[in-house]
Amino acid sequence: TGGDDAPRGLEYYQGMVTSEPSADDAAKDMLTPTLKLAGSAGALLAGLLAAFFAANVDVPPAGALDAAAAARFEPRGVTAADTAVFLIGCFPFGWATWEFWRRIAVGASFGTGADSVVFDVDGGDADDDQVRRFGGRRVLGKGALAVAYLLFAIAGGSVLLAVVAALQV
Repeated sequence: TGGDDAPRGLEYYQGMVTSEPSADDAAKDMLTPTLKLAGSAGALLAGLLAAFFAANVDVPPAGALDAAAAARFEPRGVTAADTAVFLIGCFPFGWATWEFWRRIAVGASFGTGADSVVFDVDGGDADDDQVRRFGGRRVLGKGALAVAYLLFAIAGGSVLLAVVAALQV
């Protein structure tokens, strides 16, 4: 239905799963869109492969290095450029972490409009009273907060491992 952006109910999407195939389905051309998708994906992969080869054109083949040169290889250590790239890469994640925990601390919502959610750190699972208190927004309970703690602990551990590895070089 072209141009109809109205929200559709569960019944609309349920038919995609529950309806039986019909004779009318055979008249639909599924080969053309499938070939277009496969061709586009193949062209994208070929372009990425070409870009990879172009970026690595000056790298010698694996057997081209003599054994003596390969045996004398020493790591260069962590340079100032490496540290700068690491810190620049960490900045957006640090900002997002700060903003995430700040919103939880003050009870601010995540998202906009009907899609906004809020963490209720004092309660358990969301009930009708919590939805009413938070202005109709969806409420995430202690389980979602526990998952957030776990994910941030994993991210912090990854950063800690990167720093330890950099200090050992």
